[in-house]
Amino acid sequence: MSSKVRNPDLQLDFYNNIGQVKLREKIAALLRVFEEAGALELHLPALLDSNVLIDLYGEDIRNRAYTATDTFGSKKILRPDFTVPIVQLHIATKKKEAKYSYSGSVWRSQPHESKKPSEYHQVGFEYFHEIEAWKADAQVFELFYRSLKGIELHTDLGDMGIIRAIVKCLDISDTKRRLLLRHLWRPARFKQLLSQLSTGDSITDPKAMLFRAVANEKAEDYIKENGPIMGKRSIDEIIARSKDLMRAESKKPISKSAVLLIEKIQTLQSSLVDAPKNLTEFFHLGSEIVEVCDNLARRIQSMTELGVNVNELNFVANLTRTSLEYYDGFIFISSVKGASFLPPVAQGGRYDALTSILGKGKKIPAVGGIIRPEILSFLNGDA
Repeated sequence: MSSKVRNPDLQLDFYNNIGQVKLREKIAALLRVFEEAGALELHLPALLDSNVLIDLYGEDIRNRAYTATDTFGSKKILRPDFTVPIVQLHIATKKKEAKYSYSGSVWRSQPHESKKPSEYHQVGFEYFHEIEAWKADAQVFELFYRSLKGIELHTDLGDMGIIRAIVKCLDISDTKRRLLLRHLWRPARFKQLLSQLSTGDSITDPKAMLFRAVANEKAEDYIKENGPIMGKRSIDEIIARSKDLMRAESKKPISKSAVLLIEKIQTLQSSLVDAPKNLTEFFHLGSEIVEVCDNLARRIQSMTELGVNVNELNFVANLTRTSLEYYDGFIFISSVKGASFLPPVAQGGRYDALTSILGKGKKIPAVGGIIRPEILSFLNGDA
């Protein structure tokens, strides 16, 4: 399969004129690889109950999901991804370890005049395991690495656990910590929030008025008077968020040294093999960052032993170029070199926190990822 994309003008062909036979061949080939790795293929419904699911996706996907209400008042969501419903299914089986594969369409609304499709295919693999996390991460990455053999890729790997560990180690209030962790996936918002919480002068006149209303238990009246309400947050959610912000403002600002530390870790990029060494300067912060770094080194070694050429991979500490906010540890994104107009061909990562939420506190270690088979079909046709 050639990785050369000779004509970026073929973007519309990629989205609108995919040959179904070619596409099904690519999907079948990927599913065979996953089956050989021990995966059970699952078939999930396209229309899902949204009462639980909609709150588990990140803000970006929540705002782009297709939702509806049936004649009985039940809220439904047109499947925006496979991982969340597969976690639900796995928990229901009560198995400790399992591997699953799947294929099918996902749906996400796009901005006005966007050329991106609202419906596209995913082929994926999910691994719920009992072995060490770094070992399972390496196995899943090697599987995707092998599945895309022959394509010239640019692959970035990161670990959301690094920036989480840094924020958790800082000498700041719990409220500020929660606010920062909530926005790790939105670099611009995170930077703005960090600046606001560090200067001590982030209370604008409208915010001060809102805080006074909250303090006087008149927040609902204030919100209604200053409506209309935009977005998907309810009045109760807006009030709860306002209380969090008010508590954060009442504490001392984040120190300048803490801000510089976070900014430094956010800009850290290197070859993957150099990443553990580059992280040692943060060890003084606490044992959490040491543990994350040790797991990173073990993951790299395990990848090497599995035949992955780690020298061609990149490390990005603040890897957030995905809208899937439930990734909370190891993460990877692979794109086709020379085809920046195409979305990533593969992405994935670890999502232990998601399984803990759906498992009502019982954490089930899990890692997985998806491949977009339309891109493989497009590359094959462009050869």
